[in-house]
Amino acid sequence: MKRVNRVEESAKVQERISALESVAAFTAPLNEDAEDILEGMLKEYIARLGYLNCAKEYMVHFVGGGWNTCYGRDEEEAFVNAKSEHEGPGCADGCKVRSVSLATSAGKEAAMRLFY
Repeated sequence: MKRVNRVEESAKVQERISALESVAAFTAPLNEDAEDILEGMLKEYIARLGYLNCAKEYMVHFVGGGWNTCYGRDEEEAFVNAKSEHEGPGCADGCKVRSVSLATSAGKEAAMRLFY
């Protein structure tokens, strides 16, 4: 996910959380079912906001081939983190970061098979 998309979605989710909290303050005493429904919706949005703002694992792909992993909240942050972790003074082409992609179990397993 790109930073712009993450920030926009985080703002929308935060707006919905605020709206649900204000509605829950007035609706809950009137209708017991509404309280449960609003509580469930709030939990879903809070979980989504937590996911958007937490660090995720990204696979780092190098110019000369090979891979590693790093963490970031979005692709841009992961790319910056990868460059700071893996590139340094005197870095050869083999350790220059080409790109990052969100790591999946299947992707990591496929990359690990290269070592066998």
